Amino acid sequence: MIQFQNKSAPKKLFDRPFPTEKNCFVVGQKLEGIDPKHVALFCVMTISEVCGYRIKLHFDGYQCDYDFWVNADCPDLFYPGWCKLNSRILQPPKDYGKKFDWITYLREAQAFPAPKHNFVSTKHINSSKSQHKFHIGGKLEALDKVTRVLARQLICVATVVDILGNRVRIHLDGRTDDSDYWVDISSNNIYPVRWCGKNGKTLIPPKGYKNTLNAYKDSQKTKTFNWTEYLKETNSDPVPDDAFVRRPIRDFCKTMIIEVVDIVVPKLLRIARVVDVRNSELKIIYDGFDKEYEYWVEDDSPDIHPVGWSSQTNHPIEVPPETHWYCLVPGCKGYGNSSNSLKMNHDKLEDCPYEIDSWKTAIAGLRQMPDRLKIHNVLTTTTSTLASSKTKKTNVHHNKNKEKNIINTEHTNFIEIKEKINEKRLNFLLDPNNIEPKCDTAIENTLSNDKIPSIDKKKLCKNIGLSLAGFISNSVSTDTDILHGYWTIHNDQLGIPLFNTTDVRTWSVHEVALYVKKVVANYKSDRKIDRDSSISDRFINQV
Repeated sequence: MIQFQNKSAPKKLFDRPFPTEKNCFVVGQKLEGIDPKHVALFCVMTISEVCGYRIKLHFDGYQCDYDFWVNADCPDLFYPGWCKLNSRILQPPKDYGKKFDWITYLREAQAFPAPKHNFVSTKHINSSKSQHKFHIGGKLEALDKVTRVLARQLICVATVVDILGNRVRIHLDGRTDDSDYWVDISSNNIYPVRWCGKNGKTLIPPKGYKNTLNAYKDSQKTKTFNWTEYLKETNSDPVPDDAFVRRPIRDFCKTMIIEVVDIVVPKLLRIARVVDVRNSELKIIYDGFDKEYEYWVEDDSPDIHPVGWSSQTNHPIEVPPETHWYCLVPGCKGYGNSSNSLKMNHDKLEDCPYEIDSWKTAIAGLRQMPDRLKIHNVLTTTTSTLASSKTKKTNVHHNKNKEKNIINTEHTNFIEIKEKINEKRLNFLLDPNNIEPKCDTAIENTLSNDKIPSIDKKKLCKNIGLSLAGFISNSVSTDTDILHGYWTIHNDQLGIPLFNTTDVRTWSVHEVALYVKKVVANYKSDRKIDRDSSISDRFINQV
């Protein structure tokens, strides 16, 4: 900064200049997330790479071509089970041929869920929901984000179709869900109804919206869009005008220095300079690149950061090379490959993501990336369509035969019990650092054995739980020998001898059954229970 006499962008211009918590995500952990290309869909994902405060996500069941990078505090990420708790439809992994259940899936994949405390944004979703006046179905006017970088931006008739805290999903009326996008309620990209008319802007009506001016004429003409008529036709209400609290324009100015995620090789973080400012848009250029590589970015983008963000988050940052790479593009070090996304680098100009034609295509959003859903013919279900289809099926079923609505109470209770057990198991896995299972009086007395007074009772329970959770995916970062030690201590305090090995993963079915029998016998004697129990025999028969 001193050498080139540059000025860094002040921290006050960023919503969260530096993270206040560590990135606790681990490669291999699974979670739920919003597809950035199809924002109406919540999908099963796996963390495939971690770098500083950023993570790379992979769609389960799909190729790596669709992987993408986000910050660890991205509001589009949720812990496993969140969709079920919040009435969202979770899209299962590709070709997953049965009803999706997290406990079953984690067991099959031998994987571990990302813990709840890793997800910063979910803590504030429910608390902020009632603090604004946006509502699902509310009409408004919104920017078509495809035209954001064009000379003429389009503002369209739109609808609020989903809400997550202070964020709303905007749907452009008459378009497919592919045009939807999530936005904060203070965004400068959304406006109340009739805003365009009051400000001399052209409002784009819904695609295919036509009315006949004169029924006696053969030709049909498009009628001028009218909000009053449209609201009546769609039986909808506008979002109240006072719900829009637009944030002030940030005071970025030319020559300011920021750190920014590379738009064509998103694994990289680069030094960039602001060269122009237009309302809430910044035109930037990477340090070391020619003028023709300037492009526009929103001033509240999660991909721009203040100077020092890389060092604060332990993320590598790119500096201009002293010599040209084989492709001879100034500023390029050979990273990325525009011809093959699976390759990490390139040698030829035609494979360089910074080759000027390839660069301009990417900046304009016209890069021909394969559509994950279309290329695999994936059928998806959103919350609204599923609800309507369920209603139709229920009505048809009820009309055909009312007798079939008689519910088998025993079967229903069994399913409910199973779901509760799975929910408890999932909660156990999601929060392995706070495992303190409640022990009944007999077990508490047993754990209070004076044989090993130096072991804290809660610590012992917690570490036994950690050892069990860790065996599922080997992802608990605790010393295995120490965990085996707690396991041995626990059995010693119960007065139960172990086999030659303490690694229960190597036990046979009969050894496990014998151990269960000893535990039950010990429990019965402490509680003076005479009723015979054949748990171990049933265990052998049902394994």
